[in-house]
Amino acid sequence: MKAARVLTVVVPAAVVGLGLASILVLWSVPEGPIGSIVYSALLFGTTALGAFVASRRPENAVGWLLMLAPLPAALGSLAGILAQYGETTSPFDRVAANVSLWGAQPAIFLAGAALLRFPTGRHLSRRWRMFEVVVVSAALLGMVGLAVRPGGIYVAPDIDNPLGIDAWRLAAAFLEGVGQTGQALLIAGAIASLVLRWRRSEGAARQQMKWIVFPVCMFPLLVFVSNVVDSFDTSAEGYASFGLNITAIMLIPTGIAIAVLRYRLYDIDLIINRTLVYAALTAVLVAAYAGGVLLFRTILDPVTGDNDVAIAASTLAVAALFGPARRKIQRFIDHRFYRSRYDAQQTLETFAARLRDEVDLDSLSGDLLRVVSDTVKPLHASLWLAKGTAR
Repeated sequence: MKAARVLTVVVPAAVVGLGLASILVLWSVPEGPIGSIVYSALLFGTTALGAFVASRRPENAVGWLLMLAPLPAALGSLAGILAQYGETTSPFDRVAANVSLWGAQPAIFLAGAALLRFPTGRHLSRRWRMFEVVVVSAALLGMVGLAVRPGGIYVAPDIDNPLGIDAWRLAAAFLEGVGQTGQALLIAGAIASLVLRWRRSEGAARQQMKWIVFPVCMFPLLVFVSNVVDSFDTSAEGYASFGLNITAIMLIPTGIAIAVLRYRLYDIDLIINRTLVYAALTAVLVAAYAGGVLLFRTILDPVTGDNDVAIAASTLAVAALFGPARRKIQRFIDHRFYRSRYDAQQTLETFAARLRDEVDLDSLSGDLLRVVSDTVKPLHASLWLAKGTAR
């Protein structure tokens, strides 16, 4: 147990150290350290979440795998930076160039293994354990092929691989192909494992699965928005795009951490609901604003010749549309995706209307019990009325 606690401190510290070293190396190069800062923050955020989960659920392997995955990624990145900006004749830089070829590969194995075990920390069956052994072994052979591949190195073309052997060129290429196949099968198997767990889950286990399904679905959407923002962002830094990309990637380890810890587990339904509502609302308002600007310009330009009037009118129209559009979209989302909640709300509204007109206590008692049964769905419901005392 003490060794486990030490690891939850040592590994994040190592990732932070490697990230800071990468930033220091890049500080003086023309591209600047922004990309390295973002990448290092991402790696540290992932390993910190993994360490937090491992400290709270040490019996669950997902936390440990999540914590360890960024370590080889950080090592491979630092080795690539040192090789790229080092001296081609330096033995240290040549070794770093070789490490850059294969150093980050274990991060893929660890991440895939974490998804194969999510959320319980165990495989679905013994067959899945054997599958993991086979594909990870294939991926390790690919690392060997990368390490002994002769020729130049991608991040530093002027440096020949110091471990490259010409006689092993075909063998290295074959091992690389085996490794790529193993990685592809590992990723496909992890996705298949999640799908199977989703189909078999119910209750709290299904809520856990939602915490990984939701960020995975949000990832391509946020990346798309990031690309759109980047196309309109004229600044060289691109902070908005960086922020969206970090959010997209960090959603996945964050969802894994929440699911394993089962902290605020049932909030995922509210998050999904609000995401659907406000994403649809944003799309409607943007379309309304663009259409309003075009319409008002067509109408007002011949009269005023001022585009600011069209923009102001469109802004006021969108502001007036916000409330009604949000209510309409919320009702549609509840009706389409949260039918039980929608039916419960309709039942309560019907009972409230009846309550204003009904005076018969026995009839109201029966209606109240029926409403409670339909909305809350308890195993048993009864009503007790205290008799009033005469004064």
